[in-house]
Amino acid sequence: MTSLEAVDPVELAEAAGRVGNRMRQYAARWGTVAETQTPFSPVVDGHVLPADPWTALGTGTAADVPLVVGHTRDEIRSFTRAAGQDHRDWLCRMPSARLAYAGAAAGAPTHLFELAYTVPQRDGILGAPHSADHPLVFGNFCGGIADRYYVQPVAADTEGLGNRMRRAWADFAHTGNPGWAPFTPETLRTMVFDTESTEQRYPHAVNLEAYGRDFPEVLDLLV
Repeated sequence: MTSLEAVDPVELAEAAGRVGNRMRQYAARWGTVAETQTPFSPVVDGHVLPADPWTALGTGTAADVPLVVGHTRDEIRSFTRAAGQDHRDWLCRMPSARLAYAGAAAGAPTHLFELAYTVPQRDGILGAPHSADHPLVFGNFCGGIADRYYVQPVAADTEGLGNRMRRAWADFAHTGNPGWAPFTPETLRTMVFDTESTEQRYPHAVNLEAYGRDFPEVLDLLV
Protein backbone atom coordinates (compact mmCIF):
# COMPACT_ATOMS: atom_id res chain seq x y z
CA MET A 1 0.00 0.00 0.00
CA THR A 2 1.37 3.42 -0.98
CA SER A 3 1.47 6.06 1.77
CA LEU A 4 -0.08 9.43 0.89
CA GLU A 5 3.17 11.02 2.04
CA ALA A 6 4.93 9.31 -0.86
CA VAL A 7 2.56 10.72 -3.49
CA ASP A 8 3.46 13.90 -5.33
CA PRO A 9 1.11 16.79 -4.33
CA VAL A 10 0.27 17.43 -8.00
CA GLU A 11 -0.94 13.84 -8.36
CA LEU A 12 -3.13 14.28 -5.27
CA ALA A 13 -4.63 17.43 -6.76
CA GLU A 14 -5.38 15.63 -10.02
CA ALA A 15 -7.00 12.77 -8.10
CA ALA A 16 -9.14 15.26 -6.19
CA GLY A 17 -10.21 16.70 -9.53
CA ARG A 18 -11.35 13.27 -10.70
CA VAL A 19 -13.35 12.86 -7.49
CA GLY A 20 -14.89 16.27 -8.13
CA ASN A 21 -15.95 15.19 -11.61
CA ARG A 22 -17.68 12.14 -10.18
CA MET A 23 -19.38 14.28 -7.53
CA ARG A 24 -20.86 16.54 -10.20
CA GLN A 25 -22.72 13.51 -11.54
CA TYR A 26 -24.74 13.60 -8.33
CA ALA A 27 -25.51 17.33 -8.36
CA ALA A 28 -29.27 16.71 -8.44
CA ARG A 29 -29.00 14.73 -5.21
CA TRP A 30 -26.30 16.62 -3.35
CA GLY A 31 -27.03 20.19 -4.41
CA THR A 32 -24.47 22.93 -5.02
CA VAL A 33 -21.85 21.29 -2.80
CA ALA A 34 -21.31 18.81 -5.65
CA GLU A 35 -19.88 21.68 -7.73
CA THR A 36 -17.11 22.52 -5.27
CA GLN A 37 -13.47 21.46 -5.53
CA THR A 38 -13.41 20.29 -1.91
CA PRO A 39 -15.40 17.04 -1.94
CA PHE A 40 -14.90 16.29 1.77
CA SER A 41 -16.53 18.87 4.01
CA PRO A 42 -18.07 19.14 7.49
CA VAL A 43 -21.85 18.91 7.50
CA VAL A 44 -23.92 21.16 9.76
CA ASP A 45 -26.47 18.65 11.00
CA GLY A 46 -27.74 20.54 14.06
CA HIS A 47 -26.49 17.82 16.40
CA VAL A 48 -22.84 16.85 16.02
CA LEU A 49 -22.10 20.20 14.36
CA PRO A 50 -24.75 22.74 15.42
CA ALA A 51 -23.40 25.57 13.24
CA ASP A 52 -20.57 26.34 10.86
CA PRO A 53 -17.39 27.59 12.62
CA TRP A 54 -17.59 31.17 11.36
CA THR A 55 -21.17 31.65 12.51
CA ALA A 56 -20.51 29.95 15.84
CA LEU A 57 -17.48 32.14 16.57
CA GLY A 58 -19.17 35.28 15.30
CA THR A 59 -22.11 34.81 17.67
CA GLY A 60 -19.84 34.42 20.69
CA THR A 61 -19.96 30.65 21.18
CA ALA A 62 -16.25 30.62 22.08
CA ALA A 63 -15.77 34.22 23.16
CA ASP A 64 -13.76 33.09 26.20
CA VAL A 65 -11.47 30.74 24.25
CA PRO A 66 -8.13 32.13 22.96
CA LEU A 67 -7.54 31.39 19.28
CA VAL A 68 -4.48 31.19 17.04
CA VAL A 69 -5.28 30.94 13.34
CA GLY A 70 -3.12 31.39 10.30
CA HIS A 71 -1.97 30.30 6.87
CA THR A 72 1.11 30.24 4.69
CA ARG A 73 1.84 32.98 2.18
CA ASP A 74 1.64 30.80 -0.92
CA GLU A 75 -0.68 28.06 0.40
CA ILE A 76 -1.74 25.74 -2.43
CA ARG A 77 1.05 26.60 -4.87
CA SER A 78 2.41 23.09 -4.30
CA PHE A 79 -0.84 21.70 -5.73
CA THR A 80 -1.57 24.10 -8.58
CA ARG A 81 1.77 25.45 -9.79
CA ALA A 82 1.87 22.98 -12.71
CA ALA A 83 -1.42 24.28 -14.07
CA GLY A 84 -0.57 27.92 -13.43
CA GLN A 85 -3.62 28.30 -11.19
CA ASP A 86 -3.90 30.25 -7.91
CA HIS A 87 -6.93 29.62 -5.62
CA ARG A 88 -5.00 30.47 -2.37
CA ASP A 89 -7.19 33.44 -1.32
CA TRP A 90 -10.52 31.72 -1.86
CA LEU A 91 -9.56 28.33 -0.47
CA CYS A 92 -7.12 29.08 2.35
CA ARG A 93 -6.13 32.65 3.14
CA MET A 94 -9.50 34.38 3.26
CA PRO A 95 -11.26 31.64 5.28
CA SER A 96 -8.43 31.90 7.85
CA ALA A 97 -8.62 35.69 8.00
CA ARG A 98 -12.41 35.60 8.22
CA LEU A 99 -12.18 33.10 11.07
CA ALA A 100 -9.86 35.44 12.94
CA TYR A 101 -12.18 38.34 12.21
CA ALA A 102 -15.23 36.42 13.48
CA GLY A 103 -13.50 35.40 16.70
CA ALA A 104 -12.10 38.87 17.39
CA ALA A 105 -15.40 40.60 16.61
CA ALA A 106 -17.11 38.39 19.21
CA GLY A 107 -14.52 39.21 21.84
CA ALA A 108 -12.34 36.10 21.71
CA PRO A 109 -8.59 36.72 22.27
CA THR A 110 -7.49 36.06 18.69
CA HIS A 111 -4.02 35.96 17.12
CA LEU A 112 -3.44 35.72 13.36
CA PHE A 113 -0.22 34.62 11.68
CA GLU A 114 1.20 34.08 8.21
CA LEU A 115 4.20 31.93 7.36
CA ALA A 116 6.17 33.76 4.66
CA TYR A 117 9.38 31.71 4.85
CA THR A 118 10.42 30.37 1.43
CA VAL A 119 11.20 26.67 1.76
CA PRO A 120 14.59 25.68 0.30
CA GLN A 121 13.44 22.52 -1.48
CA ARG A 122 13.06 22.76 -5.29
CA ASP A 123 15.15 25.94 -5.30
CA GLY A 124 12.42 27.90 -3.55
CA ILE A 125 9.92 27.61 -6.42
CA LEU A 126 7.20 26.58 -3.96
CA GLY A 127 7.55 29.75 -1.91
CA ALA A 128 5.83 29.26 1.45
CA PRO A 129 3.43 26.42 0.56
CA HIS A 130 0.59 24.73 2.39
CA SER A 131 1.66 22.84 5.55
CA ALA A 132 5.25 24.15 5.43
CA ASP A 133 4.65 25.34 9.00
CA HIS A 134 4.16 21.80 10.34
CA PRO A 135 7.86 20.77 10.40
CA LEU A 136 8.74 24.15 11.91
CA VAL A 137 6.21 23.88 14.73
CA PHE A 138 7.02 20.24 15.52
CA GLY A 139 10.77 20.57 14.99
CA ASN A 140 10.91 17.52 12.72
CA PHE A 141 12.61 18.12 9.37
CA CYS A 142 13.05 14.50 8.30
CA GLY A 143 10.49 12.25 6.62
CA GLY A 144 7.04 12.80 5.24
CA ILE A 145 6.12 16.26 4.07
CA ALA A 146 9.30 17.72 5.57
CA ASP A 147 11.33 16.01 2.84
CA ARG A 148 9.30 17.85 0.17
CA TYR A 149 10.05 21.27 1.61
CA TYR A 150 13.32 21.18 3.57
CA VAL A 151 16.82 19.94 2.82
CA GLN A 152 19.52 18.36 4.95
CA PRO A 153 21.46 19.61 6.75
CA VAL A 154 18.79 22.01 8.03
CA ALA A 155 19.83 25.63 7.53
CA ALA A 156 20.44 27.82 10.56
CA ASP A 157 17.65 30.23 9.58
CA THR A 158 15.21 27.30 9.33
CA GLU A 159 16.19 26.06 12.80
CA GLY A 160 15.94 29.57 14.21
CA LEU A 161 12.48 30.14 12.78
CA GLY A 162 11.32 26.77 14.07
CA ASN A 163 12.58 27.63 17.55
CA ARG A 164 10.68 30.93 17.53
CA MET A 165 7.47 29.32 16.33
CA ARG A 166 7.65 26.51 18.88
CA ARG A 167 8.20 29.06 21.63
CA ALA A 168 5.15 31.02 20.45
CA TRP A 169 2.98 27.89 20.37
CA ALA A 170 4.19 26.80 23.83
CA ASP A 171 3.55 30.27 25.26
CA PHE A 172 0.07 30.29 23.76
CA ALA A 173 -0.72 26.88 25.23
CA HIS A 174 0.54 28.01 28.63
CA THR A 175 -0.72 31.60 28.83
CA GLY A 176 -3.07 32.16 25.87
CA ASN A 177 -0.63 34.72 24.42
CA PRO A 178 1.78 33.66 21.63
CA GLY A 179 3.83 36.84 21.93
CA TRP A 180 2.26 39.28 19.49
CA ALA A 181 -0.65 41.70 19.62
CA PRO A 182 -4.18 40.34 19.23
CA PHE A 183 -5.96 40.60 15.89
CA THR A 184 -8.88 43.04 15.98
CA PRO A 185 -11.26 44.22 13.22
CA GLU A 186 -9.64 47.66 13.48
CA THR A 187 -5.93 46.86 13.65
CA LEU A 188 -5.75 43.51 11.76
CA ARG A 189 -2.49 42.83 13.64
CA THR A 190 -0.67 39.79 12.26
CA MET A 191 2.62 38.04 12.95
CA VAL A 192 4.45 37.29 9.72
CA PHE A 193 6.94 34.51 10.38
CA ASP A 194 10.04 34.66 8.20
CA THR A 195 13.81 34.75 8.53
CA GLU A 196 13.16 38.15 10.12
CA SER A 197 9.67 37.88 11.63
CA THR A 198 7.62 41.05 11.88
CA GLU A 199 4.33 42.06 13.48
CA GLN A 200 2.28 44.12 11.04
CA ARG A 201 -1.15 44.86 9.64
CA TYR A 202 -2.54 41.84 7.78
CA PRO A 203 -0.51 41.68 4.52
CA HIS A 204 -3.59 40.81 2.46
CA ALA A 205 -5.95 43.39 3.94
CA VAL A 206 -6.92 44.63 0.47
CA ASN A 207 -7.89 41.10 -0.52
CA LEU A 208 -9.89 40.72 2.69
CA GLU A 209 -11.84 43.88 1.90
CA ALA A 210 -12.42 42.69 -1.66
CA TYR A 211 -13.75 39.33 -0.52
CA GLY A 212 -15.65 40.88 2.37
CA ARG A 213 -15.52 40.07 6.05
CA ASP A 214 -18.88 38.33 6.13
CA PHE A 215 -19.00 34.65 6.92
CA PRO A 216 -18.58 32.32 3.92
CA GLU A 217 -21.80 30.96 2.50
CA VAL A 218 -22.85 27.54 3.74
CA LEU A 219 -23.88 25.35 0.83
CA ASP A 220 -27.12 23.40 0.95
CA LEU A 221 -26.84 19.62 0.82
CA LEU A 222 -29.91 18.02 -0.75
CA VAL A 223 -30.84 14.49 0.26
